[in-house]
Amino acid sequence: MDSQTRIRHNAQPPTLANDPDNSLEKNISNPGEGTLVGKNKRSLTGGIDDTEKEDSGHLTKTDRFQEFKRRITGKHVDKVPTFKESLIATARSSWLNVALIIVVMSWISHFLHWDERATFVLSFLALIPLEKLLQFGSKQSMLYLGSSIGDLVNVTLMNGIEAILAILLLKRECELKLLQSTIIGVTLLQLLLVPGCMFVAGGSRLIHQELHQTQTQLNQSMMTMGVMCLVLPVAFFVGITNIGATSAETIASAQNRELILKFSRGMAIIMLVVYIASRIYFINPPGDENAGDYAEAGGHEAFKHKEEALKAEQPKISPWFCFGFLVVLIAIIAVTAEWLVHSIDFVRHKSTIEEEWFGLVLIPLISFSGDGIITAAYLIRKTFFHGGKAPHSLADARPIDLSIQFTLFWTPILILIGWWINRPLPLLFDIFEVVLLVAACFVVNYITADAKTNWAEGFMMISLYAIIALVAWFYPGQQFFAVLFPCIGGAEGATAEGAVAEGGHH
Repeated sequence: MDSQTRIRHNAQPPTLANDPDNSLEKNISNPGEGTLVGKNKRSLTGGIDDTEKEDSGHLTKTDRFQEFKRRITGKHVDKVPTFKESLIATARSSWLNVALIIVVMSWISHFLHWDERATFVLSFLALIPLEKLLQFGSKQSMLYLGSSIGDLVNVTLMNGIEAILAILLLKRECELKLLQSTIIGVTLLQLLLVPGCMFVAGGSRLIHQELHQTQTQLNQSMMTMGVMCLVLPVAFFVGITNIGATSAETIASAQNRELILKFSRGMAIIMLVVYIASRIYFINPPGDENAGDYAEAGGHEAFKHKEEALKAEQPKISPWFCFGFLVVLIAIIAVTAEWLVHSIDFVRHKSTIEEEWFGLVLIPLISFSGDGIITAAYLIRKTFFHGGKAPHSLADARPIDLSIQFTLFWTPILILIGWWINRPLPLLFDIFEVVLLVAACFVVNYITADAKTNWAEGFMMISLYAIIALVAWFYPGQQFFAVLFPCIGGAEGATAEGAVAEGGHH
């Protein structure tokens, strides 16, 4: 039995001491077949000797930092791809790259003032190949950043389109209520629909799949924290409302508005600190003996195999090409998303769709369209065209990480940006929207409590999202917010602002 077989069956790291026939040294020369890439040669280049690290069982924090420096510069592999090789690999990463011509067409449609419907459709379709390229780039970055930091960067990048759309809505006048609905809608989509589809596809041939135990426990706490930060402003608003008040003008006042904005901005800063602290804890847990134990904390042997595969995989693009490519790609996505937002008004004004449903369901689905189509293809392939391959024992719960980041990181960022550009975005959301988020949080926390999932639980999550979309179709939204925050509801909000001003607004 060779050393790689021992890794798979005994989960024991190979060392020169238990490899007398030098098979490990012979196998490191072919990274294309998933072997360990130059691991025992690292000490010759001045890095950390992996034999000594594996014998000791753990990396110290100093060793882990040195290892990170080597990975991010590509010194952990035998050969770093050249610029030409990186460019070719990127072009060949997906057949969807042929659709990048649509990106050019969407820009032309915007600048030449084509029909809004044409610009909307072209911008919508353009996000699909751009999203696929973003997935490719983020996956390649993980090969240089490692599991924990790579996952954080990956989640941030995957939230890029939704965050860009939210910032564009924030900059527009009289769209704050629509922005609030969109924030809740994006969170619900990433919390219920997307992971539900993943669990259904992944569990279609297994009795259950595994979740990372430590990450799941931390995520449940963070998810609850994020939702409670939206419940407290609602409780405050209900508490200060006079009993028997029936009109918006009676409830709204300049003083209440200022109080809500003040504590919203304070809470936003605290929410950011909480999210950053949780990421620091997860990436760099206290104690030298815990450094780098992402796979160990997973609670399942498959996490160790996944970590080993990540370390063994040969990158297709160089590190600096990868990071530069991601920056340029985000800029292109931002501009294309802006054309989409500018052209989306025709759908809104030339239909009978309630604005609440437009923000809660339609805009999140549009923003997620590229990733959604890719995800749908993944589900179909894994469920019906798996080719007899063994199903993966690990569940893909990254969409839940996306929803947590959007709640605890991007939402407070939007509030602080609004403060800076004089767009008074509060943490006081529509009561109906907050109740929806509480229900989704309760269901997801309950489903993931045992760090296991199955297709039936995934179907429940999809069904709950469908129920929310159905109920939201008939919900007109609370009118109090149109008065409490000026121009928050379009023309009606502008009229309401005048009413508040007469009541003493400075």
